[in-house]
Amino acid sequence: MVQVYVNSPSSLKIGLSVALEATSKALAPQSIENLRKLSKNIPNGSGGYSLEISKYTASNFIECVENFKHTITFRSIREDLREALVNFENQAS
Repeated sequence: MVQVYVNSPSSLKIGLSVALEATSKALAPQSIENLRKLSKNIPNGSGGYSLEISKYTASNFIECVENFKHTITFRSIREDLREALVNFENQAS
């Protein structure tokens, strides 16, 4: 298991949703489903939140964000969403 601290759960949730949409063709269906489950478990809100995820989920998240970084969408989304994704990715690796 991997322990991750999320500064802004709502930014992570929105960012992950955008990343999944942008990278859905590059990810395996199981990875997409796993990350959707992760997204559902992230609370809405702005307060900090500690989350424990499996190494498999961490690997799926890293793969998604790495693919997302190569899209135009990544460069055009709000900075707080980009930061939330990269921060989570760094902690998950």
